[in-house]
Amino acid sequence: MSKLPQLITTKNCPKCKIIKEYMAQRNFTYEVLEAEKNMKLCRNLGILIAPTMLVHHEDEIEQLIGFEAIQKFVDKYDK
Repeated sequence: MSKLPQLITTKNCPKCKIIKEYMAQRNFTYEVLEAEKNMKLCRNLGILIAPTMLVHHEDEIEQLIGFEAIQKFVDKYDK
């Protein structure tokens, strides 16, 4: 069973808002994690930029950093 991609966001991030709207338009399913409420996770993974998407593979967590990287990933599944 695979885990949903997780989007790390911040409260005042304009690109976070835009990528959420983009994914909603494409009915892309994901989980939102607010960086402020998940500081330990962000620190452990070295996440310094929002938005960052965590994509869970069998043996690793891929980090997609920034709007453009996340958009490309979403576009691959919007077919």
